[in-house]
Amino acid sequence: MRKKIAIICASFFAATNAFADLTELGTAIADAQASCVGISGNIKRLQVLAGVNTAVTGVGTVASGGALYAGIKKAEIDKEAENVQLLMMDRLLKGEMKTNEEFGLFMKVIIATKKLKDAKDDDPRVKELAGMLEEYKKLKGDALKEKSKKWGDWRTGLLAGGTAASITGAIIAGKNKNDGADIKDMVQGCVDSVKKLRGVSMQAMLDGEADAGVMVKAGEIIAACGKYTVKDFDGMPKWSEVAMWSSIAAGATGAAGTATSIVANTEAVRKRDGAPGTDKWTQQANAEKGWNIASNVLAGASAVTGAVATGFNIAALANATRLIGTAEECESSLD
Repeated sequence: MRKKIAIICASFFAATNAFADLTELGTAIADAQASCVGISGNIKRLQVLAGVNTAVTGVGTVASGGALYAGIKKAEIDKEAENVQLLMMDRLLKGEMKTNEEFGLFMKVIIATKKLKDAKDDDPRVKELAGMLEEYKKLKGDALKEKSKKWGDWRTGLLAGGTAASITGAIIAGKNKNDGADIKDMVQGCVDSVKKLRGVSMQAMLDGEADAGVMVKAGEIIAACGKYTVKDFDGMPKWSEVAMWSSIAAGATGAAGTATSIVANTEAVRKRDGAPGTDKWTQQANAEKGWNIASNVLAGASAVTGAVATGFNIAALANATRLIGTAEECESSLD
C-alpha cells in the first residue's frame, strides 16, 4: 500500500513541481519528495499517544500503589483486632473503659483466657469465652471490623482501577509499537531516496547538464532530509514494546490481586470460630493473613511493573518530541 502511495505521490510531484524535469535528477527529487513526505504527521500522532499512555500508566501505577497502602493499613487493623484483649488492657490502664459493664466483661475475658491456655476447642469454657468475646465485639469490636473491611474495599477498588489502566496502557503501547515500526520504515525509505539523490546530484553537477534551479532544490532536500538517521528511530518500537509488556504484566498481577483481595474481604474468610488462641481460631486468622499478603504482594508487583511501563512511555514521548523538528525541517524543503 505504501509503495502505491509513493508511486502516486512521485507522479504528482513530477507533474506539478516547478523544478521537475525528465532527467534522472528530476526523477530522484520526485522520489525523495514522495518518500519523505508525511513522516512528521505520523510522529506527532505517536507523540500524542505516548503522552496519553504516560498519563494512563501513571494513573495505574498510583492506583496500584494506593492499593498496596490500603492493604498494609488493613493488615495493621486486622492485627489490632486479633489482639483485642491486649487493647482492652491498654484502654483500662489509660482510663478509657468508662462503664462497669465494659470493665466487668474485660476482667472475665482476661481470667478466662488465662485458664484456657491448654483448653481444647470442644471445651465448654471455650464456648463461654467465645460468647463473652462476642458480647465485647458488640460493645467495642464492630468499629475495628468495619474499618478493616473499608480498607479492604479500597484495596479491591484501587486494584481494579489500576488493572483497567494497565490494560488500556498495553493496548496503546501495542499500537505505538506498530506505528513506531512503520515510521522507522518510512524514515529508511526517505534516507535511501536522499542517498540516491545525493549521488545523482553529484553526477549531474559533474556532467554540467542540470538546471540551476533543480540543483538548488536537490541541495535543499539533501541538506534538510539528510539529517535523518534510522538509528534514532530504533527506540520508538522498542520502548513501546517494553511498555506494552510491562503494562500486560501490571494488568495480570493487578487482576490477580483484585481477585485475591475480593476473597480476603469476604465474611467467610474474615469470620472467627471459638476463642482467640484456639487451633481453629488461629487457622482462620492465618488463612486470612495469607490472602491479604498475597493481595498486597500482587498490588506491589502491579505498581512496580506499571512504573516501568510509565518510564518507557516517557522515553518514547521524549524521543518523538525530539525527532519532530527534524521531520518538519525535512518536509519544509520538499515544497
